Amino acid sequence: MASKALDTPLAHLEIVDGILIVRYKHGISVNYEVAKQLIQMRLSFCENISYPVLIIDEGVLSMDKKARDLFSSKEGTVNIIASALVLNTVYSKVIGNFFLKVTRPHIPVKIFNDITLALEWLEQFKGRTNPVLSKS
Repeated sequence: MASKALDTPLAHLEIVDGILIVRYKHGISVNYEVAKQLIQMRLSFCENISYPVLIIDEGVLSMDKKARDLFSSKEGTVNIIASALVLNTVYSKVIGNFFLKVTRPHIPVKIFNDITLALEWLEQFKGRTNPVLSKS
């Protein structure tokens, strides 16, 4: 049962059983400015509480390098304990794997094809905090 949810033109966010689930909307293009909006939206929605995050790509059309770099930066991962990416398109899988190899995020990140497996992996991170990445 969702304890909290927010639907926007860019993404649907909900907190379910201690995990933040973010579904990026079909057809969006993510540049640096959109990435900043998504991060601010997440921080406001989570009220400065850290969560493991499940990110589900429902058909992002593109994501530029500045956006990918921002998402993997300390600023972009504030209050994220770990992240599981569920990627369903060939484009998102190629970009996701490239992203992990090139940017090397400083939080645990893993790519999945299956939501259930992603949620099972995230369970180990529930209740943890990462003080280095938490906003003071």
